[in-house]
Amino acid sequence: MNHFNKTNITTSFHRKHYSHQYGLSLIELLISLFIFSSGLLSMGQLQTHALKTTALNLNTKQAIQLVQKIAETMTANSMATTPNSYEIDGSTTPNFTPCTPICSAQQHTLNSLSNWKRDIHTQLPEGEGSISKSGETYQIFISWSSAEKPVSNHCNTSQALTNKACHSYQVSIL
Repeated sequence: MNHFNKTNITTSFHRKHYSHQYGLSLIELLISLFIFSSGLLSMGQLQTHALKTTALNLNTKQAIQLVQKIAETMTANSMATTPNSYEIDGSTTPNFTPCTPICSAQQHTLNSLSNWKRDIHTQLPEGEGSISKSGETYQIFISWSSAEKPVSNHCNTSQALTNKACHSYQVSIL
């Protein structure tokens, strides 16, 4: 007796082959791909921001070291700091003059300023430096170009409006 019922075969077939789903549907796959892509894009943006911040911090560190270097030189060569011997604007670079056999205080001042300006130009992108004097206090100022909007340290208004980062330092020589 062969009792084949059409409904039994159909339900048996559906239960047997379609009761458990295997794999991903196209919608699930697209959603997971979108989430994964968004994560990768965010990580890429984070990495780019980290690199820009690192470059700005490196330039700021170099500017601080250059300010400290000239401040120490000015303090060590205090005999040459009268009258206004260390004052220099951003566009002036004194010539280096070799000393034979020893440097006078004025030669040492000019050579120190020449080396300082050279270091600013070579270590900072579009770097500029100036020193001004008010009373007994010297104002040492360094600026450089920056891709990021910099955090200013006593920058003047024109510097703050451009993409120039700067560092300013006051030193009193007694």
